[in-house]
Amino acid sequence: MSDVFYKVKGLPSEVGGQNPDGTFWSTTDPDEIARIVAEDEAKAEAEVARKGHDCWDNPVHSLFRSSRGGMQDAYNCGICGELLQVG
Repeated sequence: MSDVFYKVKGLPSEVGGQNPDGTFWSTTDPDEIARIVAEDEAKAEAEVARKGHDCWDNPVHSLFRSSRGGMQDAYNCGICGELLQVG
């Protein structure tokens, strides 16, 4: 998935993400937002087609020990093992 984040319902009033150099960007231009959201959805669909499944439809919860010694939640795909979310 891309680093673009946005609200689930409807088009958001602002979208943003992180550049390769670690800086953040955002836009409030409605046309730019529509383009970014459409590109992000197309990338997600292409990834599902490539893998043959949607990893987010097959999450598996696990725990691992963090570098500070505590236990941390993690979610992986139950089919291919891709890390989906930590925390």
